[in-house]
Amino acid sequence: MAAFYGIWHGPNGLTNIATRINHMTHILHDTVSSLGYSVVTNKDSAFDTVVIDVGKDSIGVDKICAAFEKENINVGVINSHTINVSLNETTTLAELEKVLSVFAALKGQTASVSFEESKYEGLKSELKRTSKFMTHEVFNQINSETEMLRYIQKLADKDVGLTKSMIPLGSCTMKLNATVEMIPVTWPEFSDMHPFAPKHQTEGYTQVIKELSEYLMACTGFEAISIQPNSGANGEYAGLLTIRNYHVSRGDTHRNVCLIPKSAHGTNPASASL
Repeated sequence: MAAFYGIWHGPNGLTNIATRINHMTHILHDTVSSLGYSVVTNKDSAFDTVVIDVGKDSIGVDKICAAFEKENINVGVINSHTINVSLNETTTLAELEKVLSVFAALKGQTASVSFEESKYEGLKSELKRTSKFMTHEVFNQINSETEMLRYIQKLADKDVGLTKSMIPLGSCTMKLNATVEMIPVTWPEFSDMHPFAPKHQTEGYTQVIKELSEYLMACTGFEAISIQPNSGANGEYAGLLTIRNYHVSRGDTHRNVCLIPKSAHGTNPASASL
């Protein structure tokens, strides 16, 4: 997925995306500073994140977080007096303006955003890349959705898929997932959940994981289930650790041999050797 992303945008596209993010970060830095907040981050070395020390303000971290949550925005809490705000390519100017309006309202002021009027100097020179990158022709020759589609299909034709035969190996590939199972992954309730979101915002997520674990325990007879391994390689490694610890708990420490068939997936021997 990351490779296709790079192929689609190319070096120029990625540079434009990064420049836009950095420009908005500088606007955030300058505006928050002008409102009287103590900004810890140096602007000329900040790429997408601004760290703010609110310990000297009477507002406090809890009040700031509550104000942002009312606007359906989460800010990062570093400690009892420091927060951070991070932007990315999906951040719009309207969203940035909303962030700044919350900071301003807490100070009894107003704030606005303007790309044209802001002074953008970029990162300091020693942090700027001068060498070329993504020079392979594949990153510089696809300029339309049709060309991208044909390139992806060309790669797919070289691989073994369910359209050609059964897939014999691959614990981490989507071998037998029906479309109806994959559609929910695109729902914002799943795909847009930030890994650091507060617990009270992830209750639905937690319920799904809890119920799935209970279903799996009922089906398998296991006393506990871990949903944590999200890749085949991680899953098989976690499974081997579970098997080993089971033997150790029974005093069977001599049972330390794992048989791997010649046709094994490439990560299986690696997991066994660990």
